[in-house]
Order: sequence, then C-alpha cells, then structure tokens
Amino acid sequence: MNLFILDATLDDLPLIVTCRLEYLKAIYPKTMASLAERSLPAFRNQLVAYYRKSISEGRHASCIAFSEEKPIGFGTLTVEPEEPTPCNPIGYRGHISSIYVREEYRHHGIGGKILDHMLDVAKKKKIRCVYLETNLVDSPLYSEAGFVKSVETLVFNKNRIHLVK
Repeated sequence: MNLFILDATLDDLPLIVTCRLEYLKAIYPKTMASLAERSLPAFRNQLVAYYRKSISEGRHASCIAFSEEKPIGFGTLTVEPEEPTPCNPIGYRGHISSIYVREEYRHHGIGGKILDHMLDVAKKKKIRCVYLETNLVDSPLYSEAGFVKSVETLVFNKNRIHLVK
C-alpha cells in the first residue's frame, strides 16, 4: 500500500469537513442520521467556520492519510490553553479527538501512523502534554504510543454528569 499523510491546510477545508463527517457518522451513527434529516447543512457550515478560524489561528491541526489518491484516514489535534503547571509550563495542551481509519484499511498500522503524525505536530508546537479522547481506552495503539489511562474525570453534559474514563 502506498501511504502518505498530508498536513491539511485551509485549502483542504472541504476535504477536512468531509473526513470529519465520515468519522462522526462512524462513531455516532444514530445521532448523525438524525442530524442529516434535520440540519446537516447548518452543521457542515459550523464545521467550516470552526476549522477556518481555528486553523488560521494555529489552534487546530488535521492530517489526512491517503492510499494512492484516496483519503483513507483522518487525525485531529486541537491546541488548548490551560493554567501553566510545573510539568506543563507553557500553558497549552494538545487534545487529540479524532484518529479514524476507514474500516477496510484497519489493522495495517495506519492509525498508528496518523497518531504518530499528530504527536509530531504537537512536538513541533512545543506541546508536552497531550490528551487523547477515545472510545477504545484499552487499544494497544494508544498504550504503545505512550498513552496511559488517567484518573477519572467528570464531564457535564445536558444536565447530567457522566463519568469519563
């Protein structure tokens, strides 16, 4: 397989949005189906506005993995401010919220290459603290990259508190 990873720019905005929507449909099929019926164009516009602003401000990085000329995977890193601490004196952290590979290309190391790429982006931005959001907490992909389970946190959402591990 001829694999290459593209650092997406504002010129790639339509492809970034398409990849993000594909990722969301895979992760949240019922919610996205409902959204498609009601207001997918408005949601797409919100994504475009978010990416346009956050990429131009240097607060977001996306990469797209290609096999030949076909996009087959996607990764995102958001740079978030936080209070400086002794272990994170610059006061910014990275947040990886999307590592996605199309189902037919999984189990070939592509997710690991996307993850490594996003960690390299964080390193170039001098980010020492990177958080990863995943529904596959026990995946060897993440532990092999150096991620460890953290202490449980509480997330407030729609008047209910959910425990996130």
